[in-house]
Amino acid sequence: MLANAPVLSHAAGDDTDVGARPLRGLLLGLNLGYAALLLHGALVLPTLLHGLPGGAPVDRLWLAANALLALALARRISRL
Repeated sequence: MLANAPVLSHAAGDDTDVGARPLRGLLLGLNLGYAALLLHGALVLPTLLHGLPGGAPVDRLWLAANALLALALARRISRL
């Protein structure tokens, strides 16, 4: 009974029941766009993040790490 639930099958690694394939292009574009925005912020740093202590170096690392996460997610989505 629970084996047919989409959430449980997705958690187990089965992507066939999720139905994300039609939205793959949209999700890929959003992730690549956010990755580009975050990477631009890490390289150019037009504004400082007020919630992180440590100044500009910590802000750049935070933005770069989030850009890498968005790129990894985009790569994962492209393989669906």
